[in-house]
Amino acid sequence: MSVDVIAKRLSKEHFELEVLMKRLLECADVMPRTNHAAWIEECRSVYAAFRDHVLKHMALEEVDGYLSVVVEKRPGLSCEVERLQREHQSLSHLIDSLSDAIVALTPEEPLRIRDCCHRIRDLIAYIRHHEQDENMLVLSAFTDEIGTKD
Repeated sequence: MSVDVIAKRLSKEHFELEVLMKRLLECADVMPRTNHAAWIEECRSVYAAFRDHVLKHMALEEVDGYLSVVVEKRPGLSCEVERLQREHQSLSHLIDSLSDAIVALTPEEPLRIRDCCHRIRDLIAYIRHHEQDENMLVLSAFTDEIGTKD
């Protein structure tokens, strides 16, 4: 896979992910004081789309994405690639756990609703940090010239 193809694909995927994260943050940041049932349904819908996209996104990165290309191009970065893959597993667990919590929400439990809102914000912060690490890894793999002489 060429650098241009990887860059375009990553850019498109990250843009779509950012759009979904913004929609999800809007849900978490604007919890209504009344009519919790409608808010819960909206949050469930947005979270389901977000969850599906993130899990697909991580699978694509591992299976036919840039991670194998990074290791091929720069074997010295394999430890960092392995760390990011382990984070994918941790993120998947957090995503599924939060999905279960959101599915179980009821309008009569405002503390659990508030807890889910905090967990959404934390999860998005984790994902943004992870994405930043991935971007830096790709930049390093494809732009650093190591050991070359003129």
